[in-house]
Amino acid sequence: MKMPQNLVTAVKAYQTEYEKVIKATELHKGQTEKLQAELDETHALLAIAVDKTLDNPIEENLARESELQRRIVEIEMESKAANSRSDMVFSRSHAKLNELADAAIEIGRAESLKHFNDGFDAKVKAIEEAKYAYLTALTDFHTLRTDAWDIWKTAGDGTNSNRANNAQRPNFREITPFHRGDRQVLGVTELEISRAYRDGKIQWTSVAEGRAI
Repeated sequence: MKMPQNLVTAVKAYQTEYEKVIKATELHKGQTEKLQAELDETHALLAIAVDKTLDNPIEENLARESELQRRIVEIEMESKAANSRSDMVFSRSHAKLNELADAAIEIGRAESLKHFNDGFDAKVKAIEEAKYAYLTALTDFHTLRTDAWDIWKTAGDGTNSNRANNAQRPNFREITPFHRGDRQVLGVTELEISRAYRDGKIQWTSVAEGRAI
């Protein structure tokens, strides 16, 4: 079914914000991973520089070692700041997403009630009319059989009832509204009602072959 436009708009607003959060989170994650890779590389370079300084403590090697140590401190600070920004994005967006979700859910609640209440009377009336039509059809069938029997009885009563009693009587075909076999299309059981009402399903054994269910 087509969803109410205000619900579609509210859900879209949430999804748009969620996508923004995911994108921002991935960007911050990428920056953090990049800094971590640089930090690992710088630590490796520092280890090499320390070895060189130990082997040959000249000014150039000392300067290189100090430079790498400063860079490690800088990267660690940058990484800490990046993680902090990532946490802030999540915290800020978490509240916004909850607000948008709550708004969409409330719209969904209101629209679901409106949809149900708008269609309730018509559906209940259709059920009542269907039940009445079914019971009326059964009574009409009863009338058909009674009228047919009256035709036979009139023939005997109007002539010779003794001969009529000894004659072959008409054999009227029966229907099976109480049958519980493989396929029951003329009666309705409590199980069939339950399946339709609670599960929204009609079993193929409950309807005539070819019926859309």
